[in-house]
Amino acid sequence: MRTRNAILLGAWWTTLAAAAVIVRVLSPGMLEGGDGVQHYQIARYSWQHPELFLDHWGKPLFTLLSSPFAQLGHWGMTLFNACCLFATCWVVAPLLDRAGLVAKWLYAPMLLFVPVYGTMVLAGMTEVLFGLLTVVVLGCLYAERYAAALVVLSFMPFSRPEYLGFAPFVLIWLIYRRQWRWSPLLLVGHLIYGVLGWIFLGDPLWTINRDPYTGAGSIYGSGDPLHFVDHVQEIYGVPLVACLWLSIICLAYLWRTQPTERRHLALLTVICLLPTIAIGAIHSILWWQGWKGSLGLLRVLATTAPIISIFTLWCVVRVANEWFTTRAGRTLVVASGGGLYFWWAVNSFLTNQPIPVQNDATGRFLSEVSRKAMDAMVDGSRLIYFHPQVAYFADMDPWDEDRALRSWGLDPGAPMMGMRAGDVLVWDAHFGPNEGGTQLKTLLDRPDLDLVEVCVPWERMQVLGGHVFEAYLFVARPSKCRSTEVPVLAEGAFLDSTISCRIDTLVCDGRGDLLCLRSGEFPFEISGLPLFEGEALYSEIVVEGEYGVLEGSLDEVDLVVTEDLAESRLGYWAQPLKGGHFKSRFSIPARGSRSSVKLYVWNKHGRPIYLKGLSLVVVRTSRQ
Repeated sequence: MRTRNAILLGAWWTTLAAAAVIVRVLSPGMLEGGDGVQHYQIARYSWQHPELFLDHWGKPLFTLLSSPFAQLGHWGMTLFNACCLFATCWVVAPLLDRAGLVAKWLYAPMLLFVPVYGTMVLAGMTEVLFGLLTVVVLGCLYAERYAAALVVLSFMPFSRPEYLGFAPFVLIWLIYRRQWRWSPLLLVGHLIYGVLGWIFLGDPLWTINRDPYTGAGSIYGSGDPLHFVDHVQEIYGVPLVACLWLSIICLAYLWRTQPTERRHLALLTVICLLPTIAIGAIHSILWWQGWKGSLGLLRVLATTAPIISIFTLWCVVRVANEWFTTRAGRTLVVASGGGLYFWWAVNSFLTNQPIPVQNDATGRFLSEVSRKAMDAMVDGSRLIYFHPQVAYFADMDPWDEDRALRSWGLDPGAPMMGMRAGDVLVWDAHFGPNEGGTQLKTLLDRPDLDLVEVCVPWERMQVLGGHVFEAYLFVARPSKCRSTEVPVLAEGAFLDSTISCRIDTLVCDGRGDLLCLRSGEFPFEISGLPLFEGEALYSEIVVEGEYGVLEGSLDEVDLVVTEDLAESRLGYWAQPLKGGHFKSRFSIPARGSRSSVKLYVWNKHGRPIYLKGLSLVVVRTSRQ
């Protein structure tokens, strides 16, 4: 019977793991196009560039174990995480023996449909491996294999930095069990990777000296200390959060009524519940203070999903077994409670992450940018880029310096910034000014970089730092751009009588800089702007002023720019105005045939509003 149950459980885990892989294969889009793509690239090209096995940011243990799967393509990272999901369930099964067979069947779907965990399985991210290692350590402690637990724990720093929130509680348990003599084994992983670093990098302390999580506070900023608490339902899903509160009540009940279970309950509390709280608290503090490159990413708590799911499931099911002692009663509870939870968890997951994963606007845009960059290349030229998806869509090895190069290492003081003549540089507004530390104006002002194309997505997107997401393609060759400003509006007055406009004005207080607009959805509209002249490469519409309401509460309105060609819409860019001063910039690429551009105010609430000190300037950029 035990063998039959083991086979059926294995088939159940395999089915769920395979379902995740199938969803990924059938999804036109992918999750985590930034970090996820970089982890994939590091793993995929580590066989060609062995130094990547010691890339600190890439997580050396993750790179080592996932690299064979990465050779299959990006979906291979999902296959690797699906294997980690299966291994997690297999390791956890003995821990759930005392809770019963039902708990073993429920654990896999309970874990997979934790929103932040399931999405990381699909994305092929590092958090899933770390979660597996936590349950391996837990399993070793449960089996009193303390040496094995500490050896595994010693390698966890090379999978995720959340090790710092997990390891102290393992040591507390060892002290509690009077097994502290095994603690020197914590150095095994560090010694092995230290020797490897000494041999291949010349630095036995490379894990300290090459810490990638420094100096990014000015880029990523900081936030609310309760950020993760406020998003806890989005992270773990409403079903798990509700059951977690119930499990804490069940913990107190079992501690009081089942003295024989106290050791197991203590293990689950110290190794599962407390590290979950600690890891969440550490990330909250880091984001609050802007330390260690924290960006407040919710996905980091996927590392705790396996252990908190064990704690929750064990406590709840164990109490259910106490209260329902007959076979019929337990069957009823399983059929109703388990089925209800499964339905609830699936719906909670799909609310946070619809599947299959669609190709988002960023992916579509960068795919097109990559295609245009490849078209601009000639024999012998290289692709220089900031955003990792550019090289991903171009299917280029980022570490093959004869074909591609991550532009973070370019020298601003060198001719053509150290590039070779003919190299194509792709600057994007996300990675370029942030991680890349390169402002667009720096490139536009250089006489040795030729701007060949400006790419804007169909719909306006804002990225890190409040930048509008755009991409600029340069070729390393002599050239220089010239910008010309053409004022259109100044202090609410038109400077060009040829501009086509429609303004539904009201009588104001007599001030010339105040435009009072009537009630209506579209009270302000301008077209026929002098965007292009001669060999202009692109133009910017710069709008500045102050927005407010004449009566009632302040509501958001949109400043919208549309671009149309014949019956086809080429772009729709909306900038929300929430009251007070605003300054918006809209880039319009020069196209082979002239398009129609319109700027208007979308007054959603329809009440009278005003625009104070409104100015509009067209900035035309062309080759000098």
